Amino acid sequence: MTPFRHRAPPRRRHQRGNALILALLALAVTGLGAATALQNKRVELKRDAGAAEATVLERLRNGVQATVHEHLAAIQQGQSIVKDGVTVDAVAVDGELVWSPTIEQLRTMGYLPSGWLNTRSSLNDGAYGITFRRVPAGCAPVTCDVEGLVAIRAPVLDGGPGSPVDGVLIGPILTRSGADGGVSLATAPATIQGFNGTWSHPNPVPGNPAGVVAMRVGTNTGGFSQFVRIGDRRDPNLGGDLSAAGNLSVRGSSVVTGKAEFGGDALVQGAIRVGNTEATSCATVAPDGVLSIACAGVLNTRTAIFEDVSGNRSEILPSGMTTTGRMQSADGFRSGSNVLFGASDPHAVTVAGGEFFVRGAAGNLVSLEGGNLRVGGVVSGQRLSLAEVVAEGSACESTGVDAAATQISVTADRSLAVCVAGRWVTSFRMGSAGGPCATEGGAATDLSDGQSLICRDHQYLRTSALLSKFVLVSTMALQMSGGPLRVQKPVCPTSGSTVAERLIILSPNNEDAAFAGPATFSGINRFATDLGDTWDVYLERSAGNTALGGNLIASIYCYYR
Repeated sequence: MTPFRHRAPPRRRHQRGNALILALLALAVTGLGAATALQNKRVELKRDAGAAEATVLERLRNGVQATVHEHLAAIQQGQSIVKDGVTVDAVAVDGELVWSPTIEQLRTMGYLPSGWLNTRSSLNDGAYGITFRRVPAGCAPVTCDVEGLVAIRAPVLDGGPGSPVDGVLIGPILTRSGADGGVSLATAPATIQGFNGTWSHPNPVPGNPAGVVAMRVGTNTGGFSQFVRIGDRRDPNLGGDLSAAGNLSVRGSSVVTGKAEFGGDALVQGAIRVGNTEATSCATVAPDGVLSIACAGVLNTRTAIFEDVSGNRSEILPSGMTTTGRMQSADGFRSGSNVLFGASDPHAVTVAGGEFFVRGAAGNLVSLEGGNLRVGGVVSGQRLSLAEVVAEGSACESTGVDAAATQISVTADRSLAVCVAGRWVTSFRMGSAGGPCATEGGAATDLSDGQSLICRDHQYLRTSALLSKFVLVSTMALQMSGGPLRVQKPVCPTSGSTVAERLIILSPNNEDAAFAGPATFSGINRFATDLGDTWDVYLERSAGNTALGGNLIASIYCYYR
C-alpha cells in the first residue's frame, strides 16, 4: 500500500505570474479582434466603392450599346455616326476603323442623361475610355459584328504605383458586369480577360499595367444579345407577336407557317410564288407583271374582266366573250370541230358539218355547201370568173342549187352557156369574123374587137358590113295636083348620144308633063323644103318652075351619122 504523502499548497507568487500571462494574452486577443474588425470595415468600404463604380461603368456601357444598336448599319458600312448635330468619325488604327465617342458626345446624342458629368473613375481618377471596331478583320459589311470596351484608363491598385492589384475594389465590378466584365491580370497584363477566359481584348492602357478594369460592348455581349438588332444574324425565336410601328425590311428568305395578313398594300420587288418549293411553284407573279399558273392551271374568278389603263376592256361571261378591241389568235379560233384560220391552214374556215351559213335577222344570207354558193340577194363584184367548160347541147343538172335557179357556164370558145331544160344552150356566143358558124342567122360577138357578127352561109360576117346608116322608116305615094304637098317628118329613135337626121327621098311614079304647058318639054324637078317637123314636096317643070301633076313615091329615112 502506497503511503499517503502530504503536498504543500502552491506558492502565491506562482499565481501572480500566470495571471499576467493571461492578462497579456487577453489584451493581445482583444487587440487582434479590434484589428480584424477594422480590416473588415475597410474591406466593406472598398466593396461598396467597387459596387458604386460598377453602376457607373454599366450606365456608360448601356449608352454605348444603344449607340451601336441604333447605328449598326452605318458602323458595318464603315460610316460616321451622326445624330443631333454630333458626328463621330471612324479613325484607322492598324488598318482597321475604330470609333471612339467621348462621354460628351454620347450625352449630346441622348445616350447618357443630360446632366451626366462624370468622366473619371472615383477609384483611381482614371479617365473613362470608349472604343469599338468591326470584327472579324476584313469582314463583309453585312456580316460584321461590333466589339469594343468601356474601360478605366488606369489600373485599380491597393495603394500607389507598384502596389498589387486591388481585388476587393475590382470584385464588385466584375460581379455586376457578369460575363461582359474583364480585368488585366498580373500574369498576362497585355490582355483584358473576360470571365473564365470567355473573351479577351488588348489592354487599351499604355504600358499594359495589371488591374485595368473594363466592360465589353458590341453585338456579341450579353446585354446586346437580348435584343433583335439591325444586322442581327441570330434567330430571336420569339414566343409571341412581333409588332413594328415603322417599316419592316427582310433581306433574306422569310418562312411563314401560318396565315399572313396585310392591313395595307404589299409591295414586292421580286417574284411572288405559290407552291411547296421554288422549283414546284404552282403560281408565280413576276416583277414584270407576268402571272404564270402551273399545276392544275385553273384561274377561278367571280367575274372575268380584264381592263388596261387605257380603258380597253375584255369580259368572259356565260354568254360569251366580249372585247372593246380585236381578238387575235396564233392558231385560229375553234368551236367544236370547226376551225377558223388555223395555223396549219391560216386562210381557211374549216366546217366539219359540210355546210357553212351566214345568217342575219331575216334568215340565211349566204350558204356554202359542196362548193356551191347560195345567196338570197344580189351578187355584185368587179368580176365573175367561170372556170368550168361545158359542151353546147350536153346535159346539165341542178345539183346543190334550187331547181328553179338558172345555171351559167362557158364553152370552149368562151361563149356563155345557160342550162335550159337539162341541156347547155349558148346564149351569148363568141366568134371571129370570117370564122365558121353552124346556125344560119345566128348572132355572135367578135373575140378580137367585140363587134357584132351574123352567120351567113356558115361564115361569120360583121353586122356593120351588112347594115347601112340609113334606117327606112316608111314609104308612101304622093298625089301631086299642081302645087306643094306637105309631109309629116318621122320620130327617129335615139341611139346613145347620137341624134338621127330625118331624110326624104322622092322617086317618080307617073307624071303628067303635058298638063301644064306646051308640047315642048325641058325637064322635071322633084324636091322638098324643110319646114322643121314637116316637108313641103314639089313637082315642077324645069322651064319656068311650073307646077305639074302626077304621082311620086316618098321614102322616109332616119340617118345616123
